[in-house]
Amino acid sequence: MLGSGTQANPYIIQTPQDLHDVRNNLTANYELGNDIDMSAWGLWNPISYYDNVTWVNGFSGNFDGKGYKIKNLTISKNEGGIYLGLFGQFINGTLQNVALENVQINTGGSGNNRLVGALIGYAYNATIINCYATEGSVKAQEESGGLIGKVWQCNISDCYTNNNVTLATSYYGGGFVGSVDSNTTITNCYSSGKVTYSQTSLWNGVSGFAGFVRNKTDIIFSNCIWDKDSSGQVNPPKIGSPPSTVVSGVIGKTTSEMKQQSTYLNWDFVTVWNILPNEYPKLKSFLSAIDKKVIITLTSKVANLTDLSVKGSKKHVKSTASMDDITSNIMPARKKSVQPHSYVGAIASTATRFARIVRAVTNVVTSHLKPISSATTTTGKVMRKPLSRLKRIITVAQGLINPSLLQVDAYAYHIENPSNHSHVESMTSSSVMENPSFVEVIE
Repeated sequence: MLGSGTQANPYIIQTPQDLHDVRNNLTANYELGNDIDMSAWGLWNPISYYDNVTWVNGFSGNFDGKGYKIKNLTISKNEGGIYLGLFGQFINGTLQNVALENVQINTGGSGNNRLVGALIGYAYNATIINCYATEGSVKAQEESGGLIGKVWQCNISDCYTNNNVTLATSYYGGGFVGSVDSNTTITNCYSSGKVTYSQTSLWNGVSGFAGFVRNKTDIIFSNCIWDKDSSGQVNPPKIGSPPSTVVSGVIGKTTSEMKQQSTYLNWDFVTVWNILPNEYPKLKSFLSAIDKKVIITLTSKVANLTDLSVKGSKKHVKSTASMDDITSNIMPARKKSVQPHSYVGAIASTATRFARIVRAVTNVVTSHLKPISSATTTTGKVMRKPLSRLKRIITVAQGLINPSLLQVDAYAYHIENPSNHSHVESMTSSSVMENPSFVEVIE
């Protein structure tokens, strides 16, 4: 594994074996160097997993995912042990910028485990920011959730999950976190996975976001949201055992509301979050994860062009030109901040009529960008305004940016090409259609 494990020179995790070896040094600093696919690894043994027999220490280092993803992690420990997840126990450290996709925990078994979450089973005195777990499933007993099982004395912000949670007993669990103990703050987080109880419980219907909350004195939820429709849980989390007092700072919304930016009051949609029409919010750093190389690919396409022919049988000619969309895509993946550019130059088409009176004659047309289609046939005697149709040219740049960069230079580019036409009537008159390009950059 590259690196020395220090804060200045962390270990770089590049393979499933590297990820497994994190358990060999639980106090070091780690970073992901690329996406990790665990589908061929087999069953994952959580880092700092406790089998209820031989005690192991929790991970107390720092782990930065750098905007990369860990995919297809499978855990199957249906009897006995506790603390299941990528990390079984995460103590005193910082976990940030970690994405988990398709984590499956005990999906085919009884789920007789406690303190289970896709990311962490049990977190104590930890800072967890800018993380998500999606398209997965968690099956467990109490104090288990879609992202984290149990948190105590933690600060959690800007995280989300849509993992489904099945509680195999009648005790508590939640869509985001199973239980929240003292001295904990959770800010700007949401969950949208389904939460299912297999048995009747006092906690039924109060687990859309958090299953159990210890108190309201030093536990603070701020701007946290869960999907009432997709979770199947419509009531807010409550404090106490049995649950009684409604927790403030956590609110349930419909699926439709969850896909509107106005729902997320005081969330940072400039630097942290991004939301597209009819979608849930996503973390920006994962929309711009990079490959550690500089790769810029530019592709431009012009489709369905028809050769230009102009036919006239009367004194005056009405000219029409048309061209389909041009699409340009830039997909840069880079470590350094390199400004990508998409260039579609001005498009000019010149049509020249050699005779004032045209009878069954095909006009000669010179196109600077070949072929540009223009087909005109006129039978009238009145000069009509020439028409030029050149559809808009669109270019989209998907910037894949390292979230740690101070400057981001790749955004979405929108290029339009309005058509300008001029006509001069003389014995050898000409029509000119030009299309200058305009670029709008949306940050």
